[in-house]
Amino acid sequence: DLVKKPSISYMTNDPKTELLQLLKARLSGSLSSKYSIFNAPLQKDSLAHLGSIEQVKGTASSLLPEISHLVITTSTGEEVIFTLLANRAHSNITSLLREETTRLPEEDTITLAYGVIGNYPNAFFNVNEEDLVSFSSQLSKLRNEKDYRQFKDQFGIRRTNPDFWRHSDKVHEIFKQQQPTAAAVLDYNRLENR
Repeated sequence: DLVKKPSISYMTNDPKTELLQLLKARLSGSLSSKYSIFNAPLQKDSLAHLGSIEQVKGTASSLLPEISHLVITTSTGEEVIFTLLANRAHSNITSLLREETTRLPEEDTITLAYGVIGNYPNAFFNVNEEDLVSFSSQLSKLRNEKDYRQFKDQFGIRRTNPDFWRHSDKVHEIFKQQQPTAAAVLDYNRLENR
């Protein structure tokens, strides 16, 4: 008999989450926390609001581009950078073609990381720490392209913004400060135009 029951006694109705927690505990000594949002110099309330961004699922997540960089200005004037990664769900990944036939947008999620991940950002966002509640709340309420454009009007830095290059310089400077060994020039060929 090749199929055996697992030797793990699950205690909840969510064995996947339970298994992931067991793996995390088991591997805790070797897992890197380099990109953990809890490394950021933000107030505890702000970290909680950032954590709520990772709870956003479905349509709101699918409206975000794959890689967004978020600059947060703290109450003391310090600027920190995060990366929002939009995770695209699929029923399977057996083919490179006709992706739309396997997409499951209702299962899309967001991963938030402290620092810069990805050298090809699709969007930039700029938020003051005291506006994180509004940012995370509005993000979770995105339902269509119109909502996303309004969200980006309030928090986004488009290429057409007169301050775009100043913001770009700021992003690169923060990148160098936060990740001196990984910092590089970001490539804007994939910046969205919406």
